[in-house]
Amino acid sequence: QCYFNQTEDGSVDRLARWRTRSWAIPSGRSPGFHLKTVNPALEKHLDRWLEGISSATGAPTSVLIPLCGKTFDMPFLCEMGYGVVGVE
Repeated sequence: QCYFNQTEDGSVDRLARWRTRSWAIPSGRSPGFHLKTVNPALEKHLDRWLEGISSATGAPTSVLIPLCGKTFDMPFLCEMGYGVVGVE
């Protein structure tokens, strides 16, 4: 199965499949996977997670959040004193 469309002029449109997906969203709207709050799983398991990352020297711990998008998790963790790096 091909994931691209061949156009009338012979060129290939490799993005056609994705235009109907969640990122073909009108300006000003968010896709369904963007939460408007801190991720409930992060809040639920935060204490258990923090047990494993405590710094022995007392220095602030840094957290990497890959594919961060518009997450509210980053400011949440920053306000708790963690160094936060988000990579989209």
